[in-house]
Amino acid sequence: MFFFKKRRVNNALIPLTTNKDHDIPYIPIIFAYWCIGIFFRLGGSAVALFLSTFLYKIDKKGRVSVPATFRSALSNQQHLGIVLYPSLKHPSIEGSGIERFEKIADGIDDLNPFSDNHDDFTKAIFGQAYQLQFDREGRIIIPDTLLNHAKIDDHMLFVGQGRTFQIWEPSRFKNLESDLLNRVRENHSSINIKISES
Repeated sequence: MFFFKKRRVNNALIPLTTNKDHDIPYIPIIFAYWCIGIFFRLGGSAVALFLSTFLYKIDKKGRVSVPATFRSALSNQQHLGIVLYPSLKHPSIEGSGIERFEKIADGIDDLNPFSDNHDDFTKAIFGQAYQLQFDREGRIIIPDTLLNHAKIDDHMLFVGQGRTFQIWEPSRFKNLESDLLNRVRENHSSINIKISES
């Protein structure tokens, strides 16, 4: 470990050269500056990604634990919880943090406010969405309307989708999983995904 030597200028301690006999760490300071740089390159906030698939069981009080990695991805949000709403495409539940949900709201706001599309989307998404807060153990209680939509009884799968996630009844997701993997294998070469290097 290397350290800065110090000298006093106008009653302030100024780091000078590296010397292991003094007590200002060199490497941690460089690491701190690197972290700050990453922070601001990401726009001043952490990027939340929901990854992997987790199986959980609802307890006798109707509570279910949210995967720890999902909660960690949302740790920088003001609202320590998630937003859930019924999927418009599958018998599943869509989930995200509040900040991602706000971006969905912004996208819907871009539609003509007097159009049928705007009216349909606002009712289908906002009218059926629930903002749920974690308890001290990282658990939530999912409303029955959402559980019934996904045909969930006592077990559920949390399926990461990058910026969002879904909640599935395990056997229904298993039936879908083989089909979607086959589709991805067949179509992956024709899908152009742009990956930013910045």
